[in-house]
Amino acid sequence: TFSFQEKAGDEVGEEKFWEIIHAGFAHKRKVLIKNLEIVSKKEASEQIFKDLKIDKKIRAEDISLETWLKITKNI
Repeated sequence: TFSFQEKAGDEVGEEKFWEIIHAGFAHKRKVLIKNLEIVSKKEASEQIFKDLKIDKKIRAEDISLETWLKITKNI
């Protein structure tokens, strides 16, 4: 079985994680960084993507669970 806390650790709240996921998939045709503007300022998202070495053209469906967790920790 899947344990959210086992995967995410104490640094990521499950409610916040699902909020970020929901925002990421809000508009299918947009790139992830644009969708995250729902929950994060553009400049902050750009810095997170730069720090985590994530391509700004990536779409939500192309992100691994581990990367989603890293994004959530940094927003």
